[in-house]
Amino acid sequence: MLLLLVGIGLLCGTILVRAHREYRAAQAEYERMEDEVRRLRLETERLMEEIQALKTDPEVIERIAREELHMVRPDEMVFSFPEASKR
Repeated sequence: MLLLLVGIGLLCGTILVRAHREYRAAQAEYERMEDEVRRLRLETERLMEEIQALKTDPEVIERIAREELHMVRPDEMVFSFPEASKR
């Protein structure tokens, strides 16, 4: 009878240890996912602000047109110089 009780105790202990490990792994995964959600929310907010600026802010629109599309105003002249070779 004592052997049976010890066996049942060991089995329950093993099950509890395994369940606790699984719980800790799930908790760590949950925290990683929460961090990822937080990061993605901040990125979404930043992108929404950028979209709004691209729709409404003339300075942002002009900067993008100049830097990325290489556009200039009709009354501007563009000078380009070859890059100096490095020695």
